[in-house]
Amino acid sequence: MKNRLILIISLVLMALIMMSYASRKPDSRSNATSSAQEPTPAPVVEENGKLAPQRQTMGAVEVQVTPVRLEANVQPVLKLELNTHSVELDFDLIKIMQLTDDLGNSYKPLEWNGGSGGHHLTGEFSFENLKSEAQTLSLTLSEIDGQTAEFMFEIGGEKK
Repeated sequence: MKNRLILIISLVLMALIMMSYASRKPDSRSNATSSAQEPTPAPVVEENGKLAPQRQTMGAVEVQVTPVRLEANVQPVLKLELNTHSVELDFDLIKIMQLTDDLGNSYKPLEWNGGSGGHHLTGEFSFENLKSEAQTLSLTLSEIDGQTAEFMFEIGGEKK
C-alpha cells in the first residue's frame, strides 16, 4: 500500500512538471533572430494625426523610434531611444542606419545629438530633405546586438 501511494504521488508530480513545462512560452534569449524575422509593423496614427512611436527588440536592446518631423521637401527628424541592461551602446549610429523612401531614394543622416555609450541613449537624427513625391519612409537599423530592424512611417503623419 505504501509503495502504491508513493508511485501515485510520483506520477502526479511528473504530470504537473510536464504540464508546466509544456505551457511555458519560448525564452526570447534562446531565439536571438526572432525580432529580425518578425514582420515590420504598419505605421500607427494617433488621434491627433501624428505618427505613434514604434518599438522593437533587437537582441537585448529595446529600440523606440518616434517621428518628430516627416514632411516632403523638409529635413526629416526622428527621435531614437535605446535601452538595455547588458549591451554597451557604443555604436556609430550614423553608420548603422539607413533611411529610404518608397521610391527607392536614400537619405543620408546629417546629425545625431544623442551621444554614445552606456545603457540608455536618447537623441534625434536629422536627414537630407525628403523628395516631394515620396509617400512612406523606411528606417533600417543594423548590427544592434547582432540584429537588424526596420521601422515604417508615412510622410506627413496622416493617413490619406
